[in-house]
Amino acid sequence: MKPAKLSKYLEYCIKNHYPVLIPGPPGVGKSDIVAHVCKILKIRLLVTHPVVSDPTDYRGLPFPNKDRNGADFLPFGDLKILMETKDELVFLIDDLGQAPVSVQASIMQLVLTRQINGHKISDKVTFIAATNRKEDRAGVSGVIEPLIRRFYLAKLDVDWKDWFVWAAENNMPPQLMSFIAWKPDLLNNPSPGKAIENTYCPRTIAMLGQLYNSNCPDELLKEAAEGAVGPEFSYQYFEFLDLMTSLPTVESVIADPDNALIPPGNGSTYAFTISLANRMDEDTIPNITKYLYRLPAELNVCCMTMATSKNPELQNTETFIKWTKKMHKNIFQNQ
Repeated sequence: MKPAKLSKYLEYCIKNHYPVLIPGPPGVGKSDIVAHVCKILKIRLLVTHPVVSDPTDYRGLPFPNKDRNGADFLPFGDLKILMETKDELVFLIDDLGQAPVSVQASIMQLVLTRQINGHKISDKVTFIAATNRKEDRAGVSGVIEPLIRRFYLAKLDVDWKDWFVWAAENNMPPQLMSFIAWKPDLLNNPSPGKAIENTYCPRTIAMLGQLYNSNCPDELLKEAAEGAVGPEFSYQYFEFLDLMTSLPTVESVIADPDNALIPPGNGSTYAFTISLANRMDEDTIPNITKYLYRLPAELNVCCMTMATSKNPELQNTETFIKWTKKMHKNIFQNQ
């Protein structure tokens, strides 16, 4: 599932208390999506990392009973919260595949029967688990088969358009967004290497964005970027920035949309439209839209879609309404 679709699916599952397992590569946003959905639903999120847990964390602590002829398992920590909560709660079992088999076996009883050693889990609790895969070189030995069968599986795929919406909402630098839109295959590396170096994925690309937002000194930026996203991404990214210096400025488009230069080739034009989308507001939309009419229709629509996704209020402007009518008319005339 793409991130946007997974978010909707999780909302549905949480409302029905269905357990969900999300397998996917590292750094693609599995736990972030769960946290985002909980925020939307205004539900408490409790996160556990079973790789550092003991089976007693989920079964309770053995303690001699009153008759001294056996032991009772006393709930504590997260288990006690899961039993006693009166409010809706999502229990996220993060990095499940890295947990020892004995811990996974304890979790198995919680998810299926919603009780363990006589301790019943509150009806308000929804179980969600996330894990990397064996091929991700993330120390995952696997998830035991009976535990997998207790979950609805929702495999998370990376999608650059969903990432772009997230990036716009989270103040990622426009030049970084432009690069990903131009080279969407570089959003995630499907084959991480053995060397001790970073590689590109949504998480590390966001780290690169943080370098910009925290004003990393220019003389450090290239090496810091390579440390964040790896040499392959870093090299192509700075090559792209060099290309961007040869493009017309957004200011030239706003000042003279009828005569401003159009970049050569769809690749560079596409990258430039992202800069235009980031600058579009109620004041600049008339002139930027005039310029967009000079571009191929698909780039015109792409730019306006990105701009209105970032600033929905633009859809109420007279320019946008006229643009919509004109684009619809052109589509029907070309059919």
